[in-house]
Amino acid sequence: MTTYTVDTKKSTIQWTGRKVMTTHTGTVALVSGKFTVDENKITGGLFEIDMSTIVDNDQSGDMKAMLEKHLKSEDFFAVQQFPKAVLRLIEGSIAGGKAAVTAQLTIKGKTHNVSLDATIKQQHGIVADATLSIDRSLWDVRYGSGKFFKGLGDKLISDDIEFTIHIVAV
Repeated sequence: MTTYTVDTKKSTIQWTGRKVMTTHTGTVALVSGKFTVDENKITGGLFEIDMSTIVDNDQSGDMKAMLEKHLKSEDFFAVQQFPKAVLRLIEGSIAGGKAAVTAQLTIKGKTHNVSLDATIKQQHGIVADATLSIDRSLWDVRYGSGKFFKGLGDKLISDDIEFTIHIVAV
């Protein structure tokens, strides 16, 4: 059994959110992470995400500052009350450079099961790349959601948020 520690300076989490006619992209910082591998099985792990680091990468100036402040507000991730999100790996299997992982994601104090697929390379440790898509409304991120508000027109925001995760661990 081997426990890997994530290099948070080399690891990244990128997010993508969509409105009817607009796409926003950005990052959020991973502040810690560890996971355990026993032969070809992932037996557990924990990743902590600092929600106060959420940034938008596609705007600048006042528009960028306004969006970032809004994303940190009660309308979205309520960062003051819930400063961290947690991804807890439950189990996974590794075969042929691919991993299928079952995990629990906690955002805003709410936890739901998620599944993600990753590509794994062993290079002086492990390098893993994964994508994860979630329905934000399950974590009580309701602003602009057609599930909770009617007649939004071009103000409608997709409930799906996509994450591209790059992990470097030793």
